[in-house]
Amino acid sequence: MRLPRFTTTRLMVLVAVVGLVLATGVGVNRLWQRRPSYFRLALKHNWREQELRYAVSEGREFRSSVAASTARIAEMRRLAEHEATLAQKYLHAARYPWLPVSPDPPEPK
Repeated sequence: MRLPRFTTTRLMVLVAVVGLVLATGVGVNRLWQRRPSYFRLALKHNWREQELRYAVSEGREFRSSVAASTARIAEMRRLAEHEATLAQKYLHAARYPWLPVSPDPPEPK
């Protein structure tokens, strides 16, 4: 039985196939490395949201005037909603790391 010849065309095809396999492996590896960092960001924002919601429910830091308390509570609720949005965004990014992630929106004022 004769072995196949190594022609230039066959070597070029072999190099292209090996390059594609290596590039795919590197790309997949990068995606799986992004996933934990997005998950950590989601946990951080979720934790911050829970802290804000707990502070609002407990009424801590609201010993001053009623008007200031109401304004502070409203601000903390807006911040909690903002943190919840960011947590959902990063959970989605962790679940689908190959999709682009939009920049974080500015904090509400």
